[in-house]
Amino acid sequence: MRILYVDHAPYEGGAEVSLKHLIVHLDKKKYQAIIAAPKGAVYSEPLITHNVPYIPISFHWLHYHLLYPIVLDVINLLIIIRKVRPNIVHLNTRVTNVLGGILIQLRPFLPFLQSIRFIHHVRDKDPLPQWKFNLIGKADWLIANSSQVKEFLVEGGIDESKISVIYNGVDLSIFNPVRFPCTEESFPKITFIGQLYPRKGVLYLLEAMKRIVQVFPNVRLELAGQDPTPHQSNLRQYKQLASQLGIEQSITWLGYRDDIARVLSCTDVFVLPSLEEPFGRVLIEAMALKIPVVATRVGGIPEIVVDQQTGLLVPPSNSTALADAIITLLANDSVRESMGQSGYNRVCLHFDLARHVESVQNLYNQL
Repeated sequence: MRILYVDHAPYEGGAEVSLKHLIVHLDKKKYQAIIAAPKGAVYSEPLITHNVPYIPISFHWLHYHLLYPIVLDVINLLIIIRKVRPNIVHLNTRVTNVLGGILIQLRPFLPFLQSIRFIHHVRDKDPLPQWKFNLIGKADWLIANSSQVKEFLVEGGIDESKISVIYNGVDLSIFNPVRFPCTEESFPKITFIGQLYPRKGVLYLLEAMKRIVQVFPNVRLELAGQDPTPHQSNLRQYKQLASQLGIEQSITWLGYRDDIARVLSCTDVFVLPSLEEPFGRVLIEAMALKIPVVATRVGGIPEIVVDQQTGLLVPPSNSTALADAIITLLANDSVRESMGQSGYNRVCLHFDLARHVESVQNLYNQL
């Protein structure tokens, strides 16, 4: 069975990490993976290393308020699909979901599309105009990465009966606490990983750090993630805030990193202070390494983190509650160890990559 995967992003976010792991771990005897994505995309190199055919394609999604860029991207996808002749087209992002909906509407007029099944993998729940819901809902099947995302789609008028919830998975052979033992100096370490968008809540984490430093003067906060904005305007704003708060000496800005398991090693508390989060795969990566987490009670996060068991959940946009939760964990070694073990057990049960791949392959077979 030939599967064409399509992703519009040149950068590597959670959607691209999840797609990369899925493709690499497919049963090669049953499924042939081909990916169409922007030329030079960060996540392309490991796929090429695994001999996955890679078709460069340009997307003009920043100009979709105009008709011409949409038409151009649809034509480019049609050319690739006609050349590849896949059995299934698996569209991995919101932008490609919308394009997929347009392609499906062209089926009656293009015979080579009529036998192809389209899957829209929906990984976020940002507000949408109804016309985009209508196009996304044209898919033969939809995958939501959390129950919250499924609920979002149903509220948008999409048929619930053709939506499967399939959680992202983590590769436990990579995210293995035995493989990455801590060899650093002994000081309290907090870690954040994520793209530096405002919705990730970094501003509130920096505000929380001012109080945390007062309790643990030698604490370190490491932030890993790229700023996808032009001229890195978000990163400059966060560094300026850290300076104003007088905490810049307690912070390390790591930038983009692809060795997430190594970044997480020696972490005492992992923090995800998002204002909105459809899933949050960095949480399952941290939990796989037996690291307790502090996260906000938004989106799909409560489906991952069991409050008071695998970590602590706090309200969004609340730096005081965030600081209190982090201080509570840093001050109690036994609680951190217990939550870390519980988180690891939960990941093994619900978020193992093998389980994720099997669920997606079963869906391919049903279509």
